[in-house]
Amino acid sequence: MKQLLISMLVLTSTSAAAPGDIGPQPGILDTAGASDSSLGRDLMFGRTPTEHCSNQVLRGGVQMPHRPELDKLWDNKKAWATPEMAHAVTASAAEMAWLMPQADPLIIGDISHRYGGVLSGHKSHRGGVDADIGIYSVGGKQPDRGGFETVTPQTMDYEANWLFWRSLLETGLVDRILLDQKLIDAMREWTVREGELSEAEALAVFPVRGTPRIWAMTGVFQHAINHHHHIHLRVLCGDKIENIN
Repeated sequence: MKQLLISMLVLTSTSAAAPGDIGPQPGILDTAGASDSSLGRDLMFGRTPTEHCSNQVLRGGVQMPHRPELDKLWDNKKAWATPEMAHAVTASAAEMAWLMPQADPLIIGDISHRYGGVLSGHKSHRGGVDADIGIYSVGGKQPDRGGFETVTPQTMDYEANWLFWRSLLETGLVDRILLDQKLIDAMREWTVREGELSEAEALAVFPVRGTPRIWAMTGVFQHAINHHHHIHLRVLCGDKIENIN
């Protein structure tokens, strides 16, 4: 498993809030230069390939399955996703439950409406490629259904979060994961200290703020304000994913 992730790192390195948290905002993310690039304004946040899907509408979406033993959905009406998103989250939640059965089920916030489009309280979450997911605090605890809860480097469960985030990365479907930079830096240091990753590998996944062209990379954690209580997962899309349940 670790060897698979390390192989992926080589490739990618080169290339309490309410459920309605506003999510990523152009101009606030570390996307310097993206607006002037050939990627276009729609791709300032990540590299969702528009030739395969849209980050503004959802076509052929699937509703996240009800699996209370693995995860909990805030709102079924806002739990519509691309097949890639559904596969990444369901597969990773299942692996997390197997690796750390004592941890709480994941709390999954907003993804998209059934057909996408504007989702109140968000600037993204329009095409089924974005999902808000709770961060584990000490003891493998996820927030309750009342809202996401602030996590600090002192209260974050490093092992639980690493197991889940590593599972997400190993799907090969992660565009990027938005998170507060203090938590990114703390996790980078932990993975090196615990021997999970080398310094170079850790920097490839958990870059320092201001890393050149970070917006053009995939499979990375990227700083965003107001993301100290949940991660914002964006997935790539376009490949046919089967047997997602």
